[in-house]
Amino acid sequence: EKKIKKLGGIEFMRPLARKYNSNIDISNYLKSNNLNLETEWIEFLIKYGFGQFNDDIVFKSIDKIPVSYNDGTTPITFIYGWGFGSESLQETRDGLADQISSNYFVFAEGNPGDYLLINTVDGKIYYYSHEGEVNYSIFLVANTFEDFIESLSINKNSSAEDDLEEEWFS
Repeated sequence: EKKIKKLGGIEFMRPLARKYNSNIDISNYLKSNNLNLETEWIEFLIKYGFGQFNDDIVFKSIDKIPVSYNDGTTPITFIYGWGFGSESLQETRDGLADQISSNYFVFAEGNPGDYLLINTVDGKIYYYSHEGEVNYSIFLVANTFEDFIESLSINKNSSAEDDLEEEWFS
């Protein structure tokens, strides 16, 4: 909580309010999909789902991610929430079922089309790059939830960001 506040906080995306559903039985969803998420993840996603950092935030990963900035950081742009529609945790996971093992649970977006994942077997955090080859597109970000949160920082790559966006659009 302190780290999130120090980074400027996370704002709920009001246009997505109709997609948020606090009545979803998360325990039942996890059980019926054979998923094991630690309580801290569930609480994080309940509190910050359908949210976006107020400042431009990046994370540092253990593995080198091909689409990262020169300093090895990568943006985190959106946190998926429990609810309905394409921005929900459930539909995003279902939509990627043919690309990502069922052991992974998508929780956020990195660069456009890329995702941050929780491995429900070992609890580690990974990054999925949609541009990579099958079996070579998932990169280790952090060994624990705490390590991931601690790796977050304010982006110091403002000119590099324009280059990444320009490259993505081309």
